[in-house]
Amino acid sequence: MIEIAQFTTEQAKIYWQTLNQLNLNFICQNQPFQYGFPLIISAELADQLYQASQEVEDYILALATDVDALNERITERFNSVVGQHLNLKTINSQLVKHLQSGLGIPIAYDVLVSDNCQNSLIIKATEVQGGITYLGWIRLILQATRTALGEHPEELLDKLFEPEKGLEAINRLSQTPEIFIVDVDPVRQASKIDLQAMSDLVSGSSSHLVSIYEIYRQGNNWLADIHDGAGRLLKTVKIVNIICRLVPDEIREVLSTLQNQPDRIQEILDFFSDSSLNWIWHPAWQNIFDKRDLGVLKNLPTARQHYVETIQQGDVPSGVYFQKSVDGHGGANQSIVKVQDNYSVPEGFILQPYLVKKRFEYIVPEQGLNFSCSVELRIMRNLSLGTPRNQSGAYFMARIAPYEVEGESVKNGMKEIHKAVSHILDQYKQSSRNIHHWQLPCGMSPVLIQA
Repeated sequence: MIEIAQFTTEQAKIYWQTLNQLNLNFICQNQPFQYGFPLIISAELADQLYQASQEVEDYILALATDVDALNERITERFNSVVGQHLNLKTINSQLVKHLQSGLGIPIAYDVLVSDNCQNSLIIKATEVQGGITYLGWIRLILQATRTALGEHPEELLDKLFEPEKGLEAINRLSQTPEIFIVDVDPVRQASKIDLQAMSDLVSGSSSHLVSIYEIYRQGNNWLADIHDGAGRLLKTVKIVNIICRLVPDEIREVLSTLQNQPDRIQEILDFFSDSSLNWIWHPAWQNIFDKRDLGVLKNLPTARQHYVETIQQGDVPSGVYFQKSVDGHGGANQSIVKVQDNYSVPEGFILQPYLVKKRFEYIVPEQGLNFSCSVELRIMRNLSLGTPRNQSGAYFMARIAPYEVEGESVKNGMKEIHKAVSHILDQYKQSSRNIHHWQLPCGMSPVLIQA
């Protein structure tokens, strides 16, 4: 069972009012679709996904017991992103210490809810990746959900997995007055809401959102210029403790933007390879397990049920496929290809057979709503060598997207969801049936587990 929760009009208003009271300026950022309504799944499905993700956790932790092999794996992948040979051995040893201390690696196990055309569901794994990006926002949206549903929704909830362990571990690890959360443009970019949420939860007013473009070396120190949303310089600070959320495509974007400034590029690469800094999270750790590793799933007892054939090289049978970059995040660099003969998978990409998304009808007659959605489920785990296996911590989330717009399928990435929801609101407005963003279920959503 998978069902999109249908709030009453009053509950929907409470839900959004609670989110807005968090002072994150949702509407001002033109992002009223960042968070969606809760998804309800059966306990049976939750247990299956939990067990499958546990198997992936065990596999990755086994990798982490061989320190040299782990370093080689991480360094090779990161060097392929930056195009230079960086020595990350000492930095990667910090990761091992984090694993032993309880911080661990946040890992996301993603599955697409598909349709086998016989009116039943199939759950297929599309991604396993590092996911520190979501540690902050989940508490906020769960808080809003509980407020909207009431204090004691026992009739709905059996259990919730939350990221408490990961956040507590970061707080224990840091024990420092300042943590710097580094992204591309954290004050103005679309993901500011999530960044601010993580920043506040990790260290409150003692954390800083810093753009990678505003970091530079002065003598033996790394400094950052802190700006406000209007671009005004607030202060210059010394950087020591870092959570860097940049994913490979963003790093490539930064290096491409600075391609005519080789000295500046070298400075950023020096920053990434400086082991004197306290790397709470280094971007090289983002792809310790990614799409090139999905073949592992077919050898795991529960996860094999979710395995989708993954082709990286060799002969490709005729058919329709998703082509994806091996280290892409958020639906980036994905396309649909039709293979007839003599097709070679481009370097750095994989092919997976095209999956038909399950169509979920969202109908609320009293609100005049009637449209279709697709669902992608995610279970996040906090991998740690220093935490007992049954206490490692996990939580569920989902991305709910409009099924299609103007006959075109909508990806489950947040940019695509924003664009599609805006289009739906415009369509209703043109038909003189004005609806509000808080009536729509689409966005990143908490998952509730039916008893």
